[in-house]
Amino acid sequence: MSYLTGTVKAFAFLSLFLLLPNPLYADGTEVLGAPSISLQSGSSILAAGTGMVHQPGEINLALPTTAEVKQVLLYWEGNFSTAPGDNTIEIRRAGGSFSEVHGILIGGPYPELDVAAYRADITDLNLVQPGENSLELQGMDFGDINNGAGVFVIIDDGSGIGALELRDGEDNAYIHAPLPELKVTTPLSFSFGSAPVDRVADLRFFFGEVQGEHSGGGQRPTSIEVTIGDNLKIYSDLLGSHDGEEWDTLVLSEVIPAGVTTLKVQAFSRDDNDSGRTPASMQWNLLSFFLPNKNPECEAGGPYLIGCHGSITELSIDDFVCVDPEGMPLNYQWDTDCEGATMINSSTLHPTLILTKPGSGLAQSCNISVTVSDSINSSTYSSVVTAEACPLDCLGMANGIAQLDKCGVCDGNNECLDCADVPFGQNIFDQQNPAVCCLPNQIDQCGVCYGDNSSCVACTDVMVSSELEFHKLGFNHQYSHLKRLFRKAEVGACKDDAGIKAQIRKMQRNARKLSLQDASLSDSIPLVVESCDL
Repeated sequence: MSYLTGTVKAFAFLSLFLLLPNPLYADGTEVLGAPSISLQSGSSILAAGTGMVHQPGEINLALPTTAEVKQVLLYWEGNFSTAPGDNTIEIRRAGGSFSEVHGILIGGPYPELDVAAYRADITDLNLVQPGENSLELQGMDFGDINNGAGVFVIIDDGSGIGALELRDGEDNAYIHAPLPELKVTTPLSFSFGSAPVDRVADLRFFFGEVQGEHSGGGQRPTSIEVTIGDNLKIYSDLLGSHDGEEWDTLVLSEVIPAGVTTLKVQAFSRDDNDSGRTPASMQWNLLSFFLPNKNPECEAGGPYLIGCHGSITELSIDDFVCVDPEGMPLNYQWDTDCEGATMINSSTLHPTLILTKPGSGLAQSCNISVTVSDSINSSTYSSVVTAEACPLDCLGMANGIAQLDKCGVCDGNNECLDCADVPFGQNIFDQQNPAVCCLPNQIDQCGVCYGDNSSCVACTDVMVSSELEFHKLGFNHQYSHLKRLFRKAEVGACKDDAGIKAQIRKMQRNARKLSLQDASLSDSIPLVVESCDL
């Protein structure tokens, strides 16, 4: 209701209001408050509205074709003749069928003011879609003035989740209002994290009853103050029923300087430019504060191909690059699915991956990943790591030098080799020349390889006649003498010459036979050596 046209009606409503035993106030009455519903997260927001003095009203808005619609809230507000106004409205996508929507009261009524605002979540109706949208609204009947309706849309295009705060309800301002609290709106403040660079905040407003036939017909002054940190900005006369009679959707983009963490907004019914016109009796229904925050932009590097370094293989992740579009400080958390691996300094930009599997002789192909966060948004990046296997020595040491010796012993000293380097062979060294060795059957009785037993002969200087003759006559006496002679010859022979001894024993046997018969013996002992020295 306009204060210029509805004074009598206002006092009538005040009388009715005072008779109510338990007057009901919405959370946003005379101060816009946080909505009692959960808000979805998104990368950006949109708002559009229409005046509803003349119905159907039409709302047009365009969404990015790649965007996902996260949430759609429908608002409508008016001056009622019967409390508390109309909690229903009909809406359709152009060309479709109307759907009746039931809203919840979010602001009003209030003494001196017969106004009310409603909100409904219409996301599930699927009326707002990526691309161009045209919505038609009707069936709104407050009995006095149907100020208007608007949709507030949260979308996500994958670029990063922004910081969103929403205030809604019914806050009124008219410079000539009878009650002090109705002369100005309540200021709304927002706090947010500091950033090392400038950022741009998105502010969206819904206002009713600023300009139209029911509000006096002409332009009425308004003023909006935005205080960023300690810097005050004043916007004069931005409202003027730009969505049709009695409804405004306002969008402001505000630069948030580096280091600034607060923003305050307040709307006034006042004439900043001294135009002489009566300021508007505005109804403030919505303010959204949105601080876009893009995802960190990173290049994970890789794929990484490394050779084995030993029992452990280290990979320094040095070529990972990451920046935040808003200049916010970034946090890192690295992880890996590499079996048996660990990450050193896993919460830094450039960690070190420690692999153990290649050191056991096994190649490895696995993944590393990092989640990068700026306290609001986080993104995950991954890359492939391929590590070559280490060669193992016989002790199982990576890149070791131990080998099997000729005996099959790891890191052994070839103890099984004989003197001819034959594993487990039977060759033995020459006893007189250690530089020579041979098989046992190739060494003579003097211990000489390939010898003729001559190198070790030792004998007395005894000569044995080459021929011995015996006669029967007196043979027995001579046989005894001959035995002594044979023994002497046998003793004097080379002690290692078995052949001479065998020949002497043979002659003894023959001499014995002859001593028993009438015969003569003529035999000889071949000389092996003529003389030798001990």
